[in-house]
Amino acid sequence: LALGLVVHGTQREFSLYSTRLADVKSGRATWRRVFGPEAKVTGFSLHNEDLFLLTHADAPRFRVTRTSLLKPDIAGAATVYVPDRGILATIASVHDGLYLKVREGTKSRLLRIAHAPGAAPEEIPLPGPGSFEMINPDARIAGVLIRQEGWNSAYRYFRYDPRRARWINDGLQ
Repeated sequence: LALGLVVHGTQREFSLYSTRLADVKSGRATWRRVFGPEAKVTGFSLHNEDLFLLTHADAPRFRVTRTSLLKPDIAGAATVYVPDRGILATIASVHDGLYLKVREGTKSRLLRIAHAPGAAPEEIPLPGPGSFEMINPDARIAGVLIRQEGWNSAYRYFRYDPRRARWINDGLQ
């Protein structure tokens, strides 16, 4: 399967299209629209055949929904997470779960929802004070890489190991 992303100028919402990878390689791709800006999707992430969407449709704090990548149903997508406080900013699906960045004023929290039926979100304490960004999530690898920085510290990279429930400073700066 191949995906095509269409960005509409400065608009945060985008369009997503899909087609068979073999058709792309042969030069005969017929693109099928998965969703457009009217879906109010500002981010997405994949896990196997699951398509996780970050959307503000009927959700002023945003929410995460899940639908099938092979047979998408955006309107009927299952709700995965709606914050009770803060605003969902970013999602990243990796091997062990879905990671969520939730902004609360000037602070942010990191949540993880395991890829298991009925899994509840768990907060992951950050390695130190400051803001963070998730960097290049990889669905083949467990855990997430973040870049963290603060007012009085340069940015540092940390990798979260979910098996040991701890952060590892990779020494990158």
